[in-house]
Amino acid sequence: MLTAENSHQNDNLPMGRGEAPQESVEEINFREYFDVLRRRWPIMAISAAIVSICFFLSVYVQRRVYESTTTLVVATNKPPTRTSGGGSILSDFGLLNMGRSIETQVGIIKSPDLLDAAFQQLTPEERKNGFPESKASAGSAPSSFYEVKAVEDTDLIAITGRAYSPAVAAKFANLIAERYLQADLEQSSQATRQARIYVEREMETSRNRLATAARDLSRFKQRTGLVAPTEQVRSAAQSVADLQATYDTGRAESLSLARKVQTLQNQVRNTDPNVRFATTTAENPEYAQVRTRLVQLQSDLAAARQVYAPAAPEIVALQNQIVQQEARLRSVSRTILSSAVNQINPVMNGLMAQLADARADQTAAEARVQATGSQLRERSGQLRSFPERERELAQLQQKFDVLKRTFDMLSERYYSLLIEERSNVPNGTVSARARPPVRPSSPKLMLSLALALVLGAAVGIAVGVVAERLDTKIHHPDEVERIVGAPALSLVPEAVPGPGGDRLLIGQAEPSHAFTEAFRLLRNNVAFSVPGKELNMVAVTSAAMSEGKSTTSVNLAIAFAMDGKRVLVVDADLRRPTIHKWMNVPNDVGYTSVVQGMVPLREAIHSTEWARLDCLTSGPLPPDPAEFLNSRRSHEVMDQLRGDYDVVVVDSPPCTGLSDTQIISTMVDGVLVVAGLDTTPKPMLTTTMRMLRHAAAPVIGVVVNRAKAKAGGYGYYGYYGYYGYYGYTADDGDMPELKNGKKRSSKKDKSSSSAPK
Repeated sequence: MLTAENSHQNDNLPMGRGEAPQESVEEINFREYFDVLRRRWPIMAISAAIVSICFFLSVYVQRRVYESTTTLVVATNKPPTRTSGGGSILSDFGLLNMGRSIETQVGIIKSPDLLDAAFQQLTPEERKNGFPESKASAGSAPSSFYEVKAVEDTDLIAITGRAYSPAVAAKFANLIAERYLQADLEQSSQATRQARIYVEREMETSRNRLATAARDLSRFKQRTGLVAPTEQVRSAAQSVADLQATYDTGRAESLSLARKVQTLQNQVRNTDPNVRFATTTAENPEYAQVRTRLVQLQSDLAAARQVYAPAAPEIVALQNQIVQQEARLRSVSRTILSSAVNQINPVMNGLMAQLADARADQTAAEARVQATGSQLRERSGQLRSFPERERELAQLQQKFDVLKRTFDMLSERYYSLLIEERSNVPNGTVSARARPPVRPSSPKLMLSLALALVLGAAVGIAVGVVAERLDTKIHHPDEVERIVGAPALSLVPEAVPGPGGDRLLIGQAEPSHAFTEAFRLLRNNVAFSVPGKELNMVAVTSAAMSEGKSTTSVNLAIAFAMDGKRVLVVDADLRRPTIHKWMNVPNDVGYTSVVQGMVPLREAIHSTEWARLDCLTSGPLPPDPAEFLNSRRSHEVMDQLRGDYDVVVVDSPPCTGLSDTQIISTMVDGVLVVAGLDTTPKPMLTTTMRMLRHAAAPVIGVVVNRAKAKAGGYGYYGYYGYYGYYGYTADDGDMPELKNGKKRSSKKDKSSSSAPK
């Protein structure tokens, strides 16, 4: 009987599934990745090469693009600070130059009108040579051939021009900068000139009115001789004068703001004739409420000035409230936008913001004028109660004082605007002009080559992964163990018959040492597969044909015979029998003959050229092999063979699609499943194991066949590789023993015996 005690104790034993070597996850993954790379490297390399070459060629054939950059320094400014009293009546003209942030100027430069104007300054020949033909003939600047951006944390703007010609790229960038500076200068000069003309006209009117007031005052004094009126009259007159001055200033301010609103409206209409903007507005209730409150506070302030000193807390409190209401009036929109059409360009955004502020200021000025006028009428009525001459003198004096202050203010502003107009310069300057570049900016061939290699590698890996996913073959012993659910008892290396031989048998395979050691290991591991149980009848099957099950059956039987046991190999494949070819015996009688009672069992058994090894061929094939194997007589024959031999190896048919092996598994002590690397499909092996489990077959392990020596990661190379150091000699006890008592010579023995002495 086959037991562990009579096996070679020094042979390597298979570890149980719970005793597997403790490999780290990284090592296992690395080994699997290496195996995939080893199997798929041709298609991965071809895919990567094709993708890389196509990508690089697509970039290489592109036209060379050159780029050059002009740098602008832009002067930014802040809006003038407003006072609670409104400040200078013309200080709001500074709003025309507001909004000069870097982002705003970048938006102005990016406006289509400016860029198209710069593009059209290029000659037709330059546009033809520097830009795509479709863009050159369109007359508009192609968006991909320019870039305008602010340099972070600086007042610099970088204008980059791109073209197929170095000279055109530099010229295009410089033309954009020049066009921007020209437009900026025109806008600044226009705003200043309009402000100066308006101030000049108002100053002439104020001069005439001041001269008239001075003449009337002088005549009155000469005619009445009234030079120093009483303190009461003077106080009342001063109050009326202050109110009148405030009223006139407010009116002048209101007129200036109306002029400014008109100017801004004209600029809004003339900024971009191609942009249409339509809105439907309604008065904002919150705006009307704030305006009413502001008029009331102005009236209260005028009344308080008649009672309290200018620095009195009551006056200061009312002034603070007025400032707060004015600020709130600016922040609240006068109208509510009901609908809007189209989108305003960056310049229009700044103008609309200025227009909104000007309208808010105009409303606040109108409220102040209305409140001051109401108080003025009230105080003027009180002044009429004074003596006629004193009242008339006070009126003439306050009129002269108001006109004098207004004329002085207009005169100062006029000369300031005149100087500004004559010294007006652009708010930016070119710090570095663009120059024709030496090298193209794109395509970047080295970067493109690197990207092509990376893309090719990625595609190659993806193709390899897809090919690996689509491949259903088994490529690693671990996959076999996972599917079978049993340990791999041996790894049979890929081998070919040796010189002069035509059978892949122990001692005849090349190299014979690794091949023989694989079956010695299988023999011993079968003995240890089920501790405490004797296995003397083992069936060998596979998932499909040509997996090496017959080779495994014959060589396993030879290995048991080498161990000194009486062994019988039975060909139970009643569909495509092959054992008689391996053993060089006839197949006219065999297993089927014994079951049918045609010949006794002893006469059907053939001796072989190996000592202690017999074989029982299949015999004539029956019409229904499954029913034949499942007959009562077939079971009796198997039981008889079990008692006559120490080991019986049953060569079974492939399991997938056939029920023969399920029947045979009920007669034997254990079943070996043979799986060939790179040949056995995973679905077929899974189906085989499902069928064997349904039949409760005693599967003791799996034999991994056709393991390649170069796949060192499989582990068998470490098992058998060192045997190559030793040669088999004529006295090697592990070589198969023949009937004549001699042992089969190894290749080394043959070469040694043929060598001259």
